[in-house]
Amino acid sequence: MSDRITYFSNQDLSLWHYLPRVESILRNFDSSNTISDINDAIELYHITLFIDNGARANSWSEGDITDFEQKTAAIKRCVYQYFSQLHPDNIVELYAQIEFNYQETFWEIINKFKLWSIVDDDTITNILNTHEGSIRYFLHHQGLVEKYEVPIIQYFKSHPQTAEILLSAFIEEDKFGSRKPIYIPKGLTIDEREQIISNYIDSTDPNLNYLQLIPQITKEDKANLRVSPKVRLKAEKIAAKISNEFFKDKNTGLQYGFSIQISKENGIPPVQIRPSRSSLHIEYVYSEEYILSCSGIQHIENFLNLFGFFDSHDLISFVFHKSDATSLFDILGMRAKNEFPSGSVSFKMIFQTALGQTAAYMQTLEKNGIYIEDIIKTFYNETLKNEYGYKGLSLNVPGHDLSWLEKVRALIPEIESIVRQYNLYLAEGEIDPEVLELTDAIKITDCGSMIPNKYIYLTIGTTRKPNILQRVLRDFFSDQSMLDYVEPYKKKRYNSLYQLLLKEIVLYDNYELYQKSEIDWLINNHYLSKRDDGALTMSNPKLMGMLYDLYKCDVCLYWNYDADTRLIIDDYLNKDYLYAESTLLSHPEQDLFSFVFNNERFSNALAYRNKYLHGNPPTDAKHYNVYVISIMMLICLLFKIEHDLQVGQDLKSY
Repeated sequence: MSDRITYFSNQDLSLWHYLPRVESILRNFDSSNTISDINDAIELYHITLFIDNGARANSWSEGDITDFEQKTAAIKRCVYQYFSQLHPDNIVELYAQIEFNYQETFWEIINKFKLWSIVDDDTITNILNTHEGSIRYFLHHQGLVEKYEVPIIQYFKSHPQTAEILLSAFIEEDKFGSRKPIYIPKGLTIDEREQIISNYIDSTDPNLNYLQLIPQITKEDKANLRVSPKVRLKAEKIAAKISNEFFKDKNTGLQYGFSIQISKENGIPPVQIRPSRSSLHIEYVYSEEYILSCSGIQHIENFLNLFGFFDSHDLISFVFHKSDATSLFDILGMRAKNEFPSGSVSFKMIFQTALGQTAAYMQTLEKNGIYIEDIIKTFYNETLKNEYGYKGLSLNVPGHDLSWLEKVRALIPEIESIVRQYNLYLAEGEIDPEVLELTDAIKITDCGSMIPNKYIYLTIGTTRKPNILQRVLRDFFSDQSMLDYVEPYKKKRYNSLYQLLLKEIVLYDNYELYQKSEIDWLINNHYLSKRDDGALTMSNPKLMGMLYDLYKCDVCLYWNYDADTRLIIDDYLNKDYLYAESTLLSHPEQDLFSFVFNNERFSNALAYRNKYLHGNPPTDAKHYNVYVISIMMLICLLFKIEHDLQVGQDLKSY
């Protein structure tokens, strides 16, 4: 394939590779010359996209730009003239001559100029049947789909693989927000769509990624897709079979994991963390001697001190962060639009580690006649009262002699009661049992906070109202920005401009031309400064530290920063670059609790509350696991309440 000019976007690095050639062709273009080759015509069309989308070389003068814009208009007329003289009789043969990376543009041109006369239903059918993949190019253009609905519907019904297109269009998450729209013929009925999916499951080579999307089809998708429980179960079984066959070889894929050991050896540190050099395996060794030397609420505090259930920002540490999804599995794998990323390598590792730590600790205590439930009860009933004046109603923990199923069913309502009580306390300043009885139940995720402007979030901008902070976060902290790729540090792989600037002296002149435009933007907007010696520095390191927290955690806590930084946050709030919320849980924490207990947000939720309290518990008898997870989440909830009380009281005297 030749290296013909192709326009992708103004952010694509190929822009600077192609611009000199765009300039050369524009300077030498003569509208009197006749286009005789279809690839030449498509290449000229791509050149118009550079100019129409504002791509400009730094060396172009105003006169050059005016001249190129005029020639662009002439090129469009020439391209239209070439395409309009084509005929259905020779389109199939001509399409075979189009370079692979230009095939989609062929359909874009037909759709844009509405050249319906040069293709007919038979032509469409022939091309789709002989050029695998062309159906996806076709479906990016609404006009084409509406004009040629009949052959497209027939193609869908005769090709089970189009189930992948249906799932991409309606179920798959667009991870990077860059996927082109997919238009499905309205005449393809819901029943026909379900049959296509069923046929795909039965086909000889279904893709595991797409099979795993099928069970994520929910009632909310019923206007576009629907599958019966039978089809859903069939997809799950085939997916499990393929997965088991793929991973039965232990050397297949990425090996990662952890082990937790409670050591009886005397005199060792409370915790030792031993990462393996050969794999993504971490060994945690805890001292039983230390654990048994603790008493009372020290055992609860060990979930902070030993296990690190909360990070330095007072946020639950085993939530999912978008910035942590950097492994190949996370990037390349598929997820449904409303699916919690429980399959993410990063999330699975930290969540399962927390679960293992909780289980090991509970077992160690129980062997010595100590029960974590009793300690939790003391913490809620006495510690919060004595330390912060919070008088909650007596917490009823499950009895030690109950079955695991009975314990789960007893514990989950208590968790909901705690949230309901705290929300009433925020409103009334006290918890009156009679008032509580008349108060509507609330979701764990809806509980309020006594801390004003507690959590700060990034406002997601649009094309009409862009948010410059999105650009700043990408430039400074994303490993995709390429601004850390500069001499003499290219081989050190700092993975972000922020990390590079923290550790090295970076010279402006060492950047390539294609990088300098973004560096200049950061300088002009006062996020970077250029010293007299040409070195780049962060204009406000404290601000960049706050933005780094926001990028890494998807949230930051307003009152964690000094007065000067809070003034900048206030300015960003006024400009709608950021927004604030006062809730007990941050958004990532809310997502975690919702995933564990409810099915309101995620199609793949564990939904333990719904399953256990509505008489439909898991049939696999994993009640012990569910109970440990519930204890783990309860402990986190109590720490969140304690933090809210502590900071709220501190601010009263601020």
